[in-house]
Amino acid sequence: MSSIPFTTALDTENFYFKEAREEPFDIYGLYKPRETSYYCRMPEEIAVNTNPGVAGLYKNPAGGRIRFRTDSSRIAIHLEASYMYAASHFTKIGSSGIDVYCEVDGKYRFAGTYLNEFKDFGHEGLITFPGEKQIREVMIHMPNYNCVTNLYIGLDEGSLLEHGKKYLSDKPIVYYGSSITQGGCSSRPGNAYTHIISINNNKDFINLGFSGSAKGEEIMANYIAGLEMSAFVMDYDHNAPNPEHLEATHEKFFKIIREKNPALPVVFVSKPDFHTAYYRGVSPVDSIRRRDIIYRTYINAVNSGDKFVKFIDGSSLFNGMNSDACTVDGCHPNDLGFMRMAEVIGLSL
Repeated sequence: MSSIPFTTALDTENFYFKEAREEPFDIYGLYKPRETSYYCRMPEEIAVNTNPGVAGLYKNPAGGRIRFRTDSSRIAIHLEASYMYAASHFTKIGSSGIDVYCEVDGKYRFAGTYLNEFKDFGHEGLITFPGEKQIREVMIHMPNYNCVTNLYIGLDEGSLLEHGKKYLSDKPIVYYGSSITQGGCSSRPGNAYTHIISINNNKDFINLGFSGSAKGEEIMANYIAGLEMSAFVMDYDHNAPNPEHLEATHEKFFKIIREKNPALPVVFVSKPDFHTAYYRGVSPVDSIRRRDIIYRTYINAVNSGDKFVKFIDGSSLFNGMNSDACTVDGCHPNDLGFMRMAEVIGLSL
């Protein structure tokens, strides 16, 4: 116990713990995690000068992943957070929990969830793998919400710990959008559409989804334009306060990205709750107008000779049997909704 830098209710006999920032853990999807005192997704100076919502959400480690290789038969976590997010329309595991995946036959598969019992510091948990001892490729998804300051990972004493497998490309897909992009309201982190696409295609990604706060500001466009990326998904329709705001920012935002990245694949997406919005009192005329604004950005790019743009009509994202079962509240996707989004958007990347 003396070597563990925290107080815990876990049975730590024959365990050792390392903070996720330590070698040989590999951290993906976050901004300079080994140089900051908290896990975050972008520089503080950009976040605080974008809008108050982004300033409050950039420390949420949505899309953060930790990969490593081990033969430990148990993996414990002890997460410390400055606050724990909870909402009536969102499971605690989905907003604040952690899930773990292991590679099986060349693909990462869900292996367990760290149940989220809130403590004064955050939460902790233990997963034990059945069967014989074996080397596993492990990937841990960090919470889509919360402000995580430390994440300790515990393994069996004497167990192997090495760097995990790399992604197919060093350059990540970058997503910019609303709470839906951030992961609300998946039942656990790995079921957000960004994560599903990553798992299905073995591609790294950066999640710049900000609940209620992705409004197409120029400072954000300039920041994203400077990132090394393999593709960009532009999905902030939901957070534009009205069609006029969307029209004033959307094509301008894209042109900033395109100027610095002339051959970057860019995918435009309109909001997915096109039909369910009607039953919540949102005019279909508004949804159609928003979709047409986004399509106009796309068609203007095509007409100018741009061969690297794609458009996804959000009204198609929930298509299929029981399409009305794809959301929690008529707006935020549940796991079925996110799976259908991943199937459509993933084909464009």
